[in-house]
Amino acid sequence: MNQPVFQKPNARQVVPGRPDDSYLLQKIEGTPGIVGVIMPQGCPGAPLGGARCLTADEMAAIRTWISECAPNN
Repeated sequence: MNQPVFQKPNARQVVPGRPDDSYLLQKIEGTPGIVGVIMPQGCPGAPLGGARCLTADEMAAIRTWISECAPNN
């Protein structure tokens, strides 16, 4: 939580209660301004290394988790 992002030092991985400021969510949603590519790499479409692309419901669940201050559950 609230750890700096190696690729973008001014960003934070997960900012509890603030999904739009959480780089994890930006990377999986493909928010403009991310460094590199959407995660998992190759999504949407053909993810690499046996990964699978997250569904809209899975991304919404991560957004909700962060919004609820990212409880350890």
